[in-house]
Amino acid sequence: MRGTARRLLELSIPFTGRIAFSMLLGALTVAAGIGLLTTSAYLIARAALHPSIAELQVAIVGVRFFGITRGLFRYLERLQTHDTAFRLLARLRVWFYEHLEPLAPARLMTQRSGDLLSRIVADIETLQHFFLRVIVPPGVAIAMVSAVTFFMSRFDIWLSVQLLFFLFFAGLAIPFLTNRMARPFSEKEVELRSDLNAALVDGVQGNADILAFE
Repeated sequence: MRGTARRLLELSIPFTGRIAFSMLLGALTVAAGIGLLTTSAYLIARAALHPSIAELQVAIVGVRFFGITRGLFRYLERLQTHDTAFRLLARLRVWFYEHLEPLAPARLMTQRSGDLLSRIVADIETLQHFFLRVIVPPGVAIAMVSAVTFFMSRFDIWLSVQLLFFLFFAGLAIPFLTNRMARPFSEKEVELRSDLNAALVDGVQGNADILAFE
């Protein structure tokens, strides 16, 4: 598992600049969301005191600004991350075929054709999520947690410690426990999907013989 992750990271090295830019856009999106939530909460609380509209102008402009920038940064972040994911996916396909070709046909005779087809198509397609869900989100989370914790520490260090604890629990402990619980089912799913693909391909390949003897 670690060897596979290391190999995927090595294949991602040429896209380091794009990955960093994707993380930056993701961090800006989250920051705009925090700003929108903060300014809107302040606006609602301040408006409950029935002040003059002039006193609410800054908060109103802030809500509009963060609302627009959040949507803009989200669009740019999705555009950048998916563009990078597809470029990485193309590189993975080329890498896979380059390493698969020298093995044919002798080393592949023991492999089921359906299993090979699944690896070439479905498994490589699944690896695009390695960039979208494994590389970028942790980088964005680390950047924003550090920024928010530092900001909160300016007001109350104990409050920032509590915030960091709960964010750590939500970001690391829960995913770790979920992964441990789901791993046996995931491995079984991969095995069953491999058997299904092999059976389907064998059925299609043998369809002519079946029809001939009917």
